[in-house]
Amino acid sequence: MKISLASKSELDAVQLATFADSLRLYRHDNGDSLDKETLRLIDNLPSRQAILTTMDDVELSLLQRAVGHIWRKVTGKSIQTMDLSANPSSRMLEGCYWMLPGGVMLHGLNHFSAAKDHRDIICSILGINPFVFEHKLASDPEGLVGLVVSSGGVRVLVDKTKSSVYMQVNEKSWPWARDKAQRMYHKNKVVKILDLSQPYLGWESGVPVIIRKRHSSTVV
Repeated sequence: MKISLASKSELDAVQLATFADSLRLYRHDNGDSLDKETLRLIDNLPSRQAILTTMDDVELSLLQRAVGHIWRKVTGKSIQTMDLSANPSSRMLEGCYWMLPGGVMLHGLNHFSAAKDHRDIICSILGINPFVFEHKLASDPEGLVGLVVSSGGVRVLVDKTKSSVYMQVNEKSWPWARDKAQRMYHKNKVVKILDLSQPYLGWESGVPVIIRKRHSSTVV
């Protein structure tokens, strides 16, 4: 769908703010590899606060064009191909997801492929060194999943048929992951909190906590 100045932006303000933050993070970590024009464009992006509180639909449409142009220059990909939702309905979720700070949900056939397909935004938002990510990608699939979780990504598995959701988090991500789980309608909700001093062993890793209701949880 093409964007006209009179139409609502395809991406909402939270999503655009997330893309802008990712570009700023990338510029901070990889500024030496960017040309002067790209640096200037990133530096001129409005602040997250401005995007979320002061921009109308016309301004968001213009911002989406600008962000889309920069994103393609930096990553070689279109923001329209990113499987990203700022506030997905939990009743629509099924399968494997990565949940990232800022309300980003990334879907994939499995957690390894989801991480591989969305490596740019995962590395940008979580601050993962791209070389470390690529090394894990080539040599250690389970280790790649562990890297994303230990860096702050939330591993999510949703079984809609069984009304169940399972998450795996590090201690830093636990508070907001718990809040997200408490808001989900599923009957069974378990969040496993990693001990980063221990080797990552997939879903075996972590202390399981059953989320029963708002502000209530039980360690298994």
